[in-house]
Amino acid sequence: MYRDCGRLEDARAVFDSMPLRNEFSWAIIISAYVGAGKEQEALCLYRTLVRSSTEIQADAFIFSSVLAACARLKCLEQGLEIHERIVKRGVKQDVGLQNALVTMYAKCGRIDRAKQVFDRITHRDVVSWNAMVSANAEAGHLEVALKIYQEMVSADVLCWSTMISAEAMAGHDREALELYREMILSVRPNASTLATVLAACTRLGDLSSGALVRDGAIQSGLDRDAVVGTTLVNLYARFGDVIAAREVLFDSMKDRTVVSWNAMVTAFAQNARVDEAEKLFREMPDKSVISWNAMIAGFGQNGRPKQALELFRRMDLEGLQPSRMTYCSVLDACANLTASSLGRFICDGMDEALAKDISVANSICNMYGKCGLPELARQTFLEMTYRDVVSWTAIIAAYSQNGYSSEALDIFRIMVQAGVEPNGITLINTLSACSHGALFDEGSDIFSSLVSGDYYGVTANESHFLCAIDLLGRAGYLKDAETLITKMPFKAGAVAWTSLLSACRTFRDLKRAGRVANHLFELDESSIKDPAPYVMLSNIYASAGDRAAEMKLRDQIRIKCRKKLPGKSTITIKGQTNEFYSLDETHPRRDDAYNELRRLFQKMKEAGYVPDTRIAEMEEEETEQSLSYHSEKLALAFGVLNTPPEASLCIVKNLRVCSDCHNVIKFLSKHLNRKIAVRDATRFHHFENGFCSCRDCW
Repeated sequence: MYRDCGRLEDARAVFDSMPLRNEFSWAIIISAYVGAGKEQEALCLYRTLVRSSTEIQADAFIFSSVLAACARLKCLEQGLEIHERIVKRGVKQDVGLQNALVTMYAKCGRIDRAKQVFDRITHRDVVSWNAMVSANAEAGHLEVALKIYQEMVSADVLCWSTMISAEAMAGHDREALELYREMILSVRPNASTLATVLAACTRLGDLSSGALVRDGAIQSGLDRDAVVGTTLVNLYARFGDVIAAREVLFDSMKDRTVVSWNAMVTAFAQNARVDEAEKLFREMPDKSVISWNAMIAGFGQNGRPKQALELFRRMDLEGLQPSRMTYCSVLDACANLTASSLGRFICDGMDEALAKDISVANSICNMYGKCGLPELARQTFLEMTYRDVVSWTAIIAAYSQNGYSSEALDIFRIMVQAGVEPNGITLINTLSACSHGALFDEGSDIFSSLVSGDYYGVTANESHFLCAIDLLGRAGYLKDAETLITKMPFKAGAVAWTSLLSACRTFRDLKRAGRVANHLFELDESSIKDPAPYVMLSNIYASAGDRAAEMKLRDQIRIKCRKKLPGKSTITIKGQTNEFYSLDETHPRRDDAYNELRRLFQKMKEAGYVPDTRIAEMEEEETEQSLSYHSEKLALAFGVLNTPPEASLCIVKNLRVCSDCHNVIKFLSKHLNRKIAVRDATRFHHFENGFCSCRDCW
């Protein structure tokens, strides 16, 4: 009675007070401990029985219980002892005891011994078959498991679930789905089966099959089960239907677990609904590390890295230990903010074993690259005990983004020679390095091999074609670039045509520029509202001296287009981030920045500096005065004013740096004897002694 009511201590007290005990008493108390998950105590009781009694012998029921304990503990040595005692005592081995032996050997990794016992069972039941199917499936022997499963006269839900789960765990999602379709012809699936198959549908991106499984869950009343409901939330989120995931599924769940909450937070975050994700995160009754990771990643992936870092600080204050995924997300946030000091601080406080994890090490390498510290990215890369394709891609990107194109290409060649096959992202970064580094022949060879269809199994996608268009445009092959745009197997979008228009401006191809601009204007309403193509074309007309055409386009910009995004530059000094805008009127020390910039310009003009007003990119014609006060120039002057002489400076700009600012910073790097790094919308520029790492090609 006490055992059945879950009162194990009372059951033990009664057992200990019994003056006489028989096989039944021992069987009851041992099975009670096994049922309560106290396997070690059950084995201790069994050993007591063996040592203390010669009259009372363990029967098949007792042996089955202790074998179950051995299976859960994966205690093979004790299991072998028990099997030996069974044989020595001549205990009648009924099918229940034989099944217990099969399960024990299987759980302990001795599939060979499990098969020996299984083969001796004369009257196998469903449990016998399930045990062997499970044993082989868990050991990764899927073909053997499938063969045994096919030999069964009839499989129950457990056996079907075992096979489906094994296929899914092995990455065979399509096969798992096929087994499910066979299963529902004869057996009703349980919650575990439905959850496994729904997860497979999500990974496959197979919404139609997922809908069929969902309908089955609704018919069986399992759609409100916490596990099934959570996998359905993931499925809906995968296809962007987060409102249905929330209102139809999450809100109707009877017993929401922390996993259910995490799934819903992740669903909102992955579909760019960060405010709703944050609101739900705050409402969570209990939060796990995964909950914090989901929200930190949500902020980082949706352009809110500052909030990601703030949440990381809160997580630390609450005493939670960050996981591998936490550090990956936080380091990505540091990379997006160019917060190298904070990134290094986080790395210094990281557990050594965690820092050597391949995912974390890759994130560290990526962070240093995006913070303009390719030498530290290289050091991180060299210290890795193991490198995967992501590691190689990160170091190639670090060199490419920082203007070291030749070095990036060299690393790509070393990677290939080392037998590591590049993926699509590796090739995008390598082609970008060739484009920005004026490595036309090398880039052309890589792209030609890629489009031939036999290049490390990578299929050329739109991003690869965009890199090739940029490569041709920067090299002056405008006709070839235009031909590639019209013939590539993708509909050309704004990025492709804008890239070519930029090349037309560089090489002053007025006729082609007009044709390219027309393609841009015909794309869609969103492109028409973007002033960039109009501004670029008006600058081309201005450079060619066609004042009438230029003014006509300026009028169209005022009428049709949204206001151009204002230039903004930031510089961090003594842990304080300072923001400056073009013609800034907001910074509390703007007057100091203006005065210092005027002083620097006076020195430059005395040395022969002439402002470059040829490519002014404003809604109105840019003057020498307005050019002088671009945001990066103000940030630079403020940095010069507030740091020791010869100290390095790092500036981050939200737009592409203009040629005049580029010339000014080159000039001042030599005049002031300072290293100056500028990260613009596309790359890092490292200025030193009057030269830039981009070699004036950006």
